Amino acid sequence: MSSETQAVSTDANVLAGCVTRKELAKQLDRTERTVGRLVKQGMPEVRLGPLGRIILYRVEAVREWLLSFEKRRGVPTHRKTRKAAAR
Repeated sequence: MSSETQAVSTDANVLAGCVTRKELAKQLDRTERTVGRLVKQGMPEVRLGPLGRIILYRVEAVREWLLSFEKRRGVPTHRKTRKAAAR
């Protein structure tokens, strides 16, 4: 196996767990617009290409990000309470 062939197969493996915005929206049963809003809230995305116009989402990273919002002992982990925000 040449080093060029090996590099191509390695690159393909790196992108194996990635999906487009449309595919992610379908998996989450949400709209593409909602996926965009989640990105603005900090959901991880992978930008490729010289201008970063190719946008992919690593399904496992998105899953972990969404799970981080689970409430623990009744307290949200990412959102500030109204009292804390008012201080």
